[in-house]
Amino acid sequence: LHAALGTLELDLIEPLLKTRFAFLDHYRDRLEDLVGWQQVRESDRSTFKDLALDLRTAERRAAVQTALTDSGVQSKRYFVPLHTMPAYARFAGPQGYPVTDELHRKLLCIPLYADFPLADVDRVCDLITAALEAK
Repeated sequence: LHAALGTLELDLIEPLLKTRFAFLDHYRDRLEDLVGWQQVRESDRSTFKDLALDLRTAERRAAVQTALTDSGVQSKRYFVPLHTMPAYARFAGPQGYPVTDELHRKLLCIPLYADFPLADVDRVCDLITAALEAK
């Protein structure tokens, strides 16, 4: 059933992706070098299901997350490293996973979806900019 419903949506995917990419470009234009961006190889195509910003430090990530939350904008930490979960901790390597841990500390996902009003993208950018300037 899900596959059948999914095939009905295939004709809609390109216009939805075009809109998402336009919003992504707007975020990039507004935030530029204030944050780090996901890197996608030229040969690959991403739908940016999650738009994860590299806020460079845990303190900057926390400041932005707090500012967004306080203003009613949903954001989320990108992932929880498996090696930190009790069920998987026994599989952690002896040196740990410092790169994974660092990414977990500094990445934050912000809203990106096809029917997100452009004015809301601007609002999110304003909140992020203000939070980072206050740091």
